[in-house]
Amino acid sequence: MENGGFVGEICADETDSTAQAAVAVRNAYKRYTPTAVILKNLNMTVKQSTVYGLLGPSGCGKTTLLSCIVGRIHLDSGSVNLRIRQKSKLGYMPQTLQLYVQLTIYENLAYYGYVFGMDKKAIQEKADELCTFLQLPPQHKLVSNISGGQQRRVSFAVALLHDPELLILDEPTVGLDPVLANNIWERLLEMTKHGKTIIITTHYIEEAKNAHQIGLMRGGVLLAEESPSSLMANYNCSSLEEVFLKLSYKQETQQSQPQPIEEFTIAEKPPPLPLEDTSVFRFTRFYATFMKLLYLSRRELRFVAFLICLPLAQSVFFNLAIGTDPTDLKIGIVDDELSHGLRECRMSRNNHCAYNYTEDLKLSCLYLDELEKKNFKLIEFDDIVSGKKAIKSSDQTWALIHFPRNYSEALSQRVNDGHDASGEALFHSSVDVWVDLSNQYIGNMVRRDIYYATQNFLQSIFMVCGDSPRLGSLPIVFNEPIHDIGTPGFIHFASVAFIILSSFYFPLISSEALILNDKMEGIIERSVVAGMKFAEIAVADSLFLGVVYILQMIITMVVLYGVFHNPFKGDVAISLAILFLAGVQGIFFGILIALNSNTYTEGAYLGIGSNLVLTFISGLVWPIESHHFLLKLVSPYFPLVLPTEGLRAVTAKEWGIDHPVVIKGFQSSFIWCSIFIIGVFLTLKFKKNALIIYK
Repeated sequence: MENGGFVGEICADETDSTAQAAVAVRNAYKRYTPTAVILKNLNMTVKQSTVYGLLGPSGCGKTTLLSCIVGRIHLDSGSVNLRIRQKSKLGYMPQTLQLYVQLTIYENLAYYGYVFGMDKKAIQEKADELCTFLQLPPQHKLVSNISGGQQRRVSFAVALLHDPELLILDEPTVGLDPVLANNIWERLLEMTKHGKTIIITTHYIEEAKNAHQIGLMRGGVLLAEESPSSLMANYNCSSLEEVFLKLSYKQETQQSQPQPIEEFTIAEKPPPLPLEDTSVFRFTRFYATFMKLLYLSRRELRFVAFLICLPLAQSVFFNLAIGTDPTDLKIGIVDDELSHGLRECRMSRNNHCAYNYTEDLKLSCLYLDELEKKNFKLIEFDDIVSGKKAIKSSDQTWALIHFPRNYSEALSQRVNDGHDASGEALFHSSVDVWVDLSNQYIGNMVRRDIYYATQNFLQSIFMVCGDSPRLGSLPIVFNEPIHDIGTPGFIHFASVAFIILSSFYFPLISSEALILNDKMEGIIERSVVAGMKFAEIAVADSLFLGVVYILQMIITMVVLYGVFHNPFKGDVAISLAILFLAGVQGIFFGILIALNSNTYTEGAYLGIGSNLVLTFISGLVWPIESHHFLLKLVSPYFPLVLPTEGLRAVTAKEWGIDHPVVIKGFQSSFIWCSIFIIGVFLTLKFKKNALIIYK
């Protein structure tokens, strides 16, 4: 089977042996980039019921070849044919650990046992046997708390757990005690007597003498493929090292000579994987993932408690920190009609009618009383210049109010004379106000409260004179609100967007973390090789996260609407349905982010970036009616915008599910759920490393 010194094209007389082989690789070509060609027209034949030792230096393509055999990755061209037809008959030990280090030895074995369709009794019996054979610590030990060599043996136990017909082992004896390594080889050779076929890679060339057949691999091709004794006899060498060295020199010599350029045609459609599982969903594999999550949650009780209590902390701090009007704001006062400053107002109060002016009438004191009722803290200044200077040099004083020297006399004339009042009376009866608008929210609130204080002050002086207080009001009357939510505040507006965003992002973060962690650690890869479908992972994760999310949502609603009494006047069932759909959106968006991220950093940036965007446009920071007109055109098409408006309409206006605003909220949620699910499906179909991180 040698062609020019190396294993090459399959000969016609080998067709029968290929058909009988346990593994047959033909004309395999694989590259990661045009210059990084890993497998070069490689041919390999593994006979049934044998141990095949695959030897070669690091980077020669051994792991890539094994990955193609187990169906981890596609060849670019060529074929891989296996005698087995079900993934359940394949055992695979990868080069990396690919175990849940947060779980115990038994829990890892139980997870993969359920993936393979084993029952609890069979898993326990096999676990006891393998732990004894591989000299493993007690099964209740966490994998993270045992040595690296013991972790490798746990990984080996997983591959042997379900008694597979074809066993693929990537360097299983690295770092093992020589006695234990010898026992493992004896076990492997014994397995071949019962019809098992084993492919094993190893760094220890002499160890490979135990194999029935050896493939010497270098530079993406097999230099030779024979039994150990035949190799040493054919090349007149006393050791396999000498054979490998001689073949390597021969390869180097041939490569140094002019060679015809080999052209490999990349297939338009990748060759099919050697094992295709047509089943869509199996309960045992779903159960494996769900039980794994229960194991992890039991192991990480503090983290689970943190997830459940996080909404409590966020809801409390949200209500304590956001939406209530600022208090004790400092207002500068320059009152020229008071000879002894503001203490003069405290010494006497003036409640007699403004129609009858006397020298002791100080109406500015009544005005200041109304300002203090608005929770302003009054700071006295000697003159306007010093007051303005204080506002410019300090971020603590928000306005300056000036009363003219003859303010009360002028205001009395204005009240008595009406439209006949002189210009001087009109001028001196006016209060001058300067407001700091560097902070728009506080500045406008200060202007609002000064306006209402002025109105209350005017109403009070007319009431003292026995007139209707409406004489001191604008000619407009605000009647009972159509939709009354009590005392209005920004917190009432923002609370709806807050609970929608929380319902979306808590599940998003959790689902992204679960999938991305398993992807980065290679656990999804190994599970898929064992037969797991991503649909089973997604459903199990969604169900588990759904339980956690329901607890989070209940806590958030109790805090927002029960403890802090944010407005909630509508139907509870409709509100819960809107929030539930927001959570479903979050779960699948988190899965989509994880599938499209190759590092934890990428996943974090995508999650945080989307959070900021949706926070800005969903109506939490500011009403969507005030958005730029271009943003207004597209904002309804973003997730959470219409559901937020729908929930606000239900909780504040008592609109039902048949109202167009509420209907649009549900429609938006259903559409975005569908978009995220389709995005997950397309990513799995077309993105090569959606489930695998190539290292």
